[in-house]
Amino acid sequence: MYNNAFRLAAGLFVLAVFAACSKDTAYQLPIPKQPSVVLPAGTPGFSPCATRLERPLSATPPALSAYAAAQFPGWKLDEYREYRENGQIIFLGLEIEKGLSEIDILFTPSGQYISHGPDDDNDKPIPLTALPQTIKDYINSNYQGYKLDSAEEELEYGQFFYEVEVDAPGSNTDLYLYFDSQLQFVCAKPDQD
Repeated sequence: MYNNAFRLAAGLFVLAVFAACSKDTAYQLPIPKQPSVVLPAGTPGFSPCATRLERPLSATPPALSAYAAAQFPGWKLDEYREYRENGQIIFLGLEIEKGLSEIDILFTPSGQYISHGPDDDNDKPIPLTALPQTIKDYINSNYQGYKLDSAEEELEYGQFFYEVEVDAPGSNTDLYLYFDSQLQFVCAKPDQD
């Protein structure tokens, strides 16, 4: 009798969890440590150091709108972005939404799909002691005298990054260093705050 009661309770719990997750509610996906996308050869990965410019939805290239509509039926365009480096557009981005869920889609400047992932505004802080030694070694070799301040795991357009904030010696300027899922240095940008 207790065995059947346990099975019934477990079954009801699973149904309740499934029902809660199937509604239009937001839920946080875990940040994968391995690459969540495999980019075609020669395709650049997202650069977290690129300058992000919000553009009006009316300026969204038709090819991007068509891709989003075909691949994500029922989702609504929410934001259109351009990413620039040295004055050149290097990526285009869309944010689409359905209920409380959001997805970011990344494209080349010519409108070719690169990757997508959940719009995760909840970057995960990690203790400096958990930062991979390869990253610490890179910082010690290339940013001598800089002090480690904080670290986070980020997911941008389905691509994983470590963001490490370092303090410049003798300065009030902080620097953000980015590393990919393979622990390779990607870019550095000064704190804009």
